[in-house]
Amino acid sequence: MKEKISYRSKPLIQENSNSWLVLGKIANELQIYLLCLVLLLLSVAPGCTRKPNTPPRVQKNTVKPNDPEHLNAKKVEITLLDLKGHVRWQLKIAQLKEEKDGMHLQRVEGDYLPEDGSAPANIVADKGVILPDMSGLELSGGVILSRNDLSLRADKLTWGNSGGDLNFSGNVRIQTSKIQGQGELMATDANLERIRIEGKSHWKVSAPDPE
Repeated sequence: MKEKISYRSKPLIQENSNSWLVLGKIANELQIYLLCLVLLLLSVAPGCTRKPNTPPRVQKNTVKPNDPEHLNAKKVEITLLDLKGHVRWQLKIAQLKEEKDGMHLQRVEGDYLPEDGSAPANIVADKGVILPDMSGLELSGGVILSRNDLSLRADKLTWGNSGGDLNFSGNVRIQTSKIQGQGELMATDANLERIRIEGKSHWKVSAPDPE
């Protein structure tokens, strides 16, 4: 009795698959090597080098005495507006000089226009400052605001376009045809209708005219 011996050869596809795996691994390594080489060449190429991130230099806004970019003029007319875009001040300035903290005024005169559109009041002062963004005004030295029989006097007057009130300080005095008053601080609304005096005050009331 002959013994049957069966022989089963290994499929050729196994050998081929191992060969393809080896070749694929070599190809992947070659691609990685070429990619690294390209990146290395780009990093050292002229114009492709990266500079370290440094914060931008900020130029300080300095004002020099004779800086041509800043206004220095005589006989200037200036109009100031409130936040609604309505004209509140029309000023004539004998001399104006722009500084870092605002525009400095010398010998100021002009008109204040109330919010309700009523008659304007005349204003005079020795000097003043307008804020850089034109949002506020400060007048000082012999400040006099007058309209009809109303006269308001002080060492300093301040105004801002957000609130609209006029604030007086220093040797404050109010005078009309019937009353005279003195105080430390004084404020009036944008229409010059409501006036209040704060601090120590002295009043003199004239007797009414006989009928």
